[in-house]
Amino acid sequence: MASSSSSLAFSLELSLKPWHTGGPCVSASYPFDVVTSGVSGPPKTSHPGFGFEHNIFACALSDAVSIVSLGGAAESPPRRGASLSSSASDVVDRESQSTQLLCTIPGDTEPVTALTLAITQDKAIVHVASRSLTVRAFDVTAAITPGSKSGASAQPKQVRAFKPHTLPITTMSLDRSTRFLATASVDRCACVYDTEVTRGPAAVRTHYFDGHAGVVTAVALVTMPGAKAPSTLVTGAENGEIRAYDLKTKSTTARFQPHTAAVTSLATNDAYLFTASRDQAVHCYAIDAFAGRGASTKKMNSKPSAAYVLECFERIEAIAAAPPWMAPASKPCVVIAGERGVARIMDASAPTRKSECLWSVSALSGTRFEDEEAAAEMGGIVNVLANETSVVLVRGDGVLVSLRRTARAGKFAGARGNEMEPPSNVVRSERVGYLGEVTALKLLAPLPSSEKASASLSEGLVAVATSGRELSVLVRGTSMERAEVLSGHTAAVLALDTVPVARTAQIAKACYARWGGAPPASGALSILASVSKDRSLRVWFVAHGRSGSDEEDDRVRYACAVATEAHVDAASAVALFCRPTPLDAGGAEAGITPQNADGTIGGRRFVYALTAGADRSLKLWDVEASLATYTSKATAAAAAQKKELKPTSAVALVTRSAHNKDVNCVCVSPNGKMAATGSQDKTAKLWSLPTLKPVATLRGHRRGVWAASFSPVDALLATCSGDCTAKVWSASDGRLLFTLEGHEASVLSCQFLPSAMAAVRLAAKIEGGDGTPSRDTRLGKRKSVDADSEKEEGAELAAAAAAANARMPTSSLVTTDADGMVRLWNATQGSVVCDLVESSATDGNGDNSAGTSDAPHGDKAWALDTVYDANLGSFVVATGAGDASVCVWRDGSMAAAADARARSASAEQAEHTMKRLLSDARGNASDSSAVAETACRAAVLALKLGHPMHVLGALRLALSSIVIPDDEDREDDEILSPLVSFVHAICEESGEADVGLETNTDALLLRLVTYCRDWNANAHHCHVAQHVLHALMRTPVALRQLLGRASGDPSIASSARDVLRGIHAHTARHVDRMERLVRQTYMVDHILHSASASGGGGGAPTAALIGRI
Repeated sequence: MASSSSSLAFSLELSLKPWHTGGPCVSASYPFDVVTSGVSGPPKTSHPGFGFEHNIFACALSDAVSIVSLGGAAESPPRRGASLSSSASDVVDRESQSTQLLCTIPGDTEPVTALTLAITQDKAIVHVASRSLTVRAFDVTAAITPGSKSGASAQPKQVRAFKPHTLPITTMSLDRSTRFLATASVDRCACVYDTEVTRGPAAVRTHYFDGHAGVVTAVALVTMPGAKAPSTLVTGAENGEIRAYDLKTKSTTARFQPHTAAVTSLATNDAYLFTASRDQAVHCYAIDAFAGRGASTKKMNSKPSAAYVLECFERIEAIAAAPPWMAPASKPCVVIAGERGVARIMDASAPTRKSECLWSVSALSGTRFEDEEAAAEMGGIVNVLANETSVVLVRGDGVLVSLRRTARAGKFAGARGNEMEPPSNVVRSERVGYLGEVTALKLLAPLPSSEKASASLSEGLVAVATSGRELSVLVRGTSMERAEVLSGHTAAVLALDTVPVARTAQIAKACYARWGGAPPASGALSILASVSKDRSLRVWFVAHGRSGSDEEDDRVRYACAVATEAHVDAASAVALFCRPTPLDAGGAEAGITPQNADGTIGGRRFVYALTAGADRSLKLWDVEASLATYTSKATAAAAAQKKELKPTSAVALVTRSAHNKDVNCVCVSPNGKMAATGSQDKTAKLWSLPTLKPVATLRGHRRGVWAASFSPVDALLATCSGDCTAKVWSASDGRLLFTLEGHEASVLSCQFLPSAMAAVRLAAKIEGGDGTPSRDTRLGKRKSVDADSEKEEGAELAAAAAAANARMPTSSLVTTDADGMVRLWNATQGSVVCDLVESSATDGNGDNSAGTSDAPHGDKAWALDTVYDANLGSFVVATGAGDASVCVWRDGSMAAAADARARSASAEQAEHTMKRLLSDARGNASDSSAVAETACRAAVLALKLGHPMHVLGALRLALSSIVIPDDEDREDDEILSPLVSFVHAICEESGEADVGLETNTDALLLRLVTYCRDWNANAHHCHVAQHVLHALMRTPVALRQLLGRASGDPSIASSARDVLRGIHAHTARHVDRMERLVRQTYMVDHILHSASASGGGGGAPTAALIGRI
């Protein structure tokens, strides 16, 4: 292992795990689906009973149910900066505003058909119905309670199970109080159950209704304003029939057929009942039309008059009563959604036949608002779920689109056709339960450190390519929140690459003018290239940052600037690189001196691309000219107010036949003068740039070469192959230097960590065309800064980069394999540094030993990227795999070293304080109580420092200070008083200088008992150990914590039992020794009595005997 590896500490920053398997979402539930308005007010979803502040979501795919926290407290802006979810079977701790998989409810081998989620002040219950005809109820309170511990106690617990129908259940619904559960079934019947009253393991059925001519597809319990219990049950059937039942009289109060197709959804507010159907119509009825109608045949057959009928021109799949904040003046409104993937918000305060849509939002991302083909692919919107803080649109492909209001006031202004613009305080976000098989990923530029304080996108973005035809842009620091979708490819994307942007301000001005606005005052822009099985090369602009003065408007925008057919077969590899001089049409140096836009010379960078594919060819593309053309077109289109702008094509400067089989990878050296390719023909080749003349053929792998990477500082090239090895070559002459063995499966990707100093120097030159220091990649105009401050900041960045390079082994190489392992190597020595593991478990030096933990991915890890984050002075590694997971690690060595220094300083200060207290105790012999108190304070500090002999000395001093007159009996309470105070101080963590020391009460008590075991083995110290143990036994709080009953940690109790067994063995020996001493004292008493009775003649011998004794 490399000598410098002991200082490494890669910690897991982000772990995106799928919470479903990618199938269609068959059922979904949200707490309080029915949102009321008006006199009764909305239901409460913030319960002080267990601190519920999460938007909890339950979804079923196949036979299992996932409980997910969408994050975000009520009335608080969403924060994209969270931690990581666990695997599908684990319960994880979570931050308050992150998307988390909380728990998974196992199935009963049959597909789930319906479910409900009810959250009250003291519990959370999920009802799950499947094709097994059984409804199972699970208590998930422990799993969703913030701050709860993971483990078996937090897993869902089944509380009841019953079979309400003879055929599968189609839908279920709860009333407003969550007490009554309504079920509907294929058997054309509906039932109502009281979930708070049980008979054995089953809930009690209170109502049973039949009579429908078709399958019952929708059900709703109606509670009148001011009432505590539901009064009416409304059902809808597949033949369009609606029925209403009076729960008090158990009779049918209405029966009519307003629809010509299946009723898909029912929703209510305080005044109206809404019915939605696949006949493309929504009907609205007054609720009081169903109340008090009696059971007469005349009234039963009469049709309530509809307040209005809305023609939607699409099949409606879901309708929900939405929160009042979604409409102007907080009017009641409903959300209608269907097959086209668009949710429409309708005013429901006083609906008429001329009611119109207030505003609408698409469940598709970005510019795909009117993309009918994409809407068909996603399966439309299958459910709309609402509470008073959020509305969730459930797409057919399982993606959740959340609409949430922020803390700022919303404004309804402007119009889009016949509709208003969405409220300005509504934030739209996507949660992706399943990305798909990850084939490639790239870390995009973060915001500058000086401007990221309040930006939720400050950590940067991750562009992810999957087995689908779209690119997902995810926000780092969150769990599965998708900021944007880049659409354009028609087949799976196979490779990605990015390059630092030149002329940022010019490109940003043109792009934002095209997008309709000025560049934000704070933001970042990236150039991203992608190649696909559709044989095309696409180059994208991806920008993110705050717009104008709005601190909460973090947006991601993109534009496809270049699109060209690159190969005659699948394009499988791409590499972007920059050159200081342009190339001519033949790929040769143009021989001109480039000028910047302001007329200065030098510092300009020209972007080019290399692509390779299954057609075995290698091509060099002039991306720079295409980007310049697109920028000018974007400026002209913005001036002419044209909305459509097609991407430009690119010109291939050089084409070479590279290999005998498919080319899998291509990379470019840091100086841009050499390229390398790897192929299925088991070889890698070196090429000179820009002519693409072959330099060397590297042979040695026994199977196809999957990836290649150049070292940033040394002339090294790394390749990895299906033969389970990676090889390190000399890039200058093609010699094989090392073969890195240790992987047990095919090595699929490899990449060197970048040079931190080179990254900082590159960032300093990228925007300053004249070579002036500027690491700025912001989109707007630079703020005027003091030259000394700029110079000082640059010096700090350079110092941090130098420290990062010093702590990292030279030419560090990261590899991934088909088993999901991620490993870090020292390529100059051919040795393993560490494994990057999901648990991020490290030893005392912060080192992850190779092979000591499970792989972070459960399938082939195809995707890999490494960057240096100048803002935080650390290296970042990102990986993606075929199990739809993405992991991001950050090198925390610098932070760990700083923390170690802080702990050392704190320990030194605590040790100085401890010695001062001991000195004061020894010098204050006149006041025994003060001596005991001071000695116990010193003992607490010594215990936290882990100094057993100082603890012993302090406790011995405390015991010796206790003075009891000879004429009084020695009472245990007086002797143990200072020791009991000492134990209480440990339990309350009341010692001094706790920063950087051990402060966990359980650990401190276990440490103290361990010291007592060691002291008890020595006859000179055993009396102190026995007094401390006596004090522990007389402190119930300490006993509960020592036995693990307070914390619930079984490991503490197990360790304490082992230590106490050791104490018991030596204590038994001490008891035997004391019994022998007592017996010997009887003999001494007998001798002395005999000597005194014999007279004066035995005085001298008796005195000698006593002296000997």
